[in-house]
Amino acid sequence: MKKNILISGVALAIVMSLAGTLSYIQKKELTAKEVTKETVITEKKDSEPPVINGQKNWVITQGQPINVLEGVTATDNVDKTVKLTASDFSNQQVGSHDVIITAEDGAHNKTTKTIVVQVNAPEKIEDLSDEQPVINEVATSEALVYEKAAEPQVEETQPSVSEPTWTANTLYLGGIAIPYQNAGQSSGQSVIDNNPNMVATWGGAALQSGSDGANTHFIGHNPGIFNVLFSLGGGSQIIVTDSNGTPTYYTVNQVFQVDDYGTGVADGQSYIDQITGTGGGERITLQTCVNDDINLIVMASAS
Repeated sequence: MKKNILISGVALAIVMSLAGTLSYIQKKELTAKEVTKETVITEKKDSEPPVINGQKNWVITQGQPINVLEGVTATDNVDKTVKLTASDFSNQQVGSHDVIITAEDGAHNKTTKTIVVQVNAPEKIEDLSDEQPVINEVATSEALVYEKAAEPQVEETQPSVSEPTWTANTLYLGGIAIPYQNAGQSSGQSVIDNNPNMVATWGGAALQSGSDGANTHFIGHNPGIFNVLFSLGGGSQIIVTDSNGTPTYYTVNQVFQVDDYGTGVADGQSYIDQITGTGGGERITLQTCVNDDINLIVMASAS
């Protein structure tokens, strides 16, 4: 009986020892599982990009300042604040511009939206006068007879119109607006060398004025903003404003090429006096490079 009790005690001890070992192993496995779970949670990264809302397309007049991010918001699943940026465009360049809006969160996840900014040239508004008669052209078998249209019995109130707002020291040609600087021969070249998107006076009258009855000579770079001269031809209209923003209308009457000494490529004649002189009435001369040796000349007289 005592022997059986002893054996039973030994068996119990073995069982308890095994139980303790199993308990230790289970605790160790549980701890390992918890560490693994925590590690997975810690290593989980933000891969969801932000969402952009409120973007819109714009239609503006040339030179009109706008903020394309006005009314635009961005939300993110993690960050409360999201960085919003927009790509550059020129509000002086007439035409359609694609502008890319980008939202970026703290994990560098990005979302982009493309909007369109349409830049329109300012409209020229004609002066309407009630005193001018309306003329109808009537064709007969013998001749053309012009007769004054009957006066209207009821006077209609004409809507008031205002002249467009012009930017001072600007050339409007080929559908774009180009700023210029009154520089003259002393500094005109350095002005355009420092900024290929700027034009400067050089020969003729150093200070542009639409009422001095003189020629003003403008120079600009190609490649650069003055490559627009290649789109002009006889009859093209150019508008130039002075330092007060007063516009003068010019019509192109000559387009030709000269070498660096002012000699015509086509006819061998010297045009240096016409290009850089002040004579010839109210007019302008525009010059840009064709290559290292040849220059394009556009001459226009006041309309």
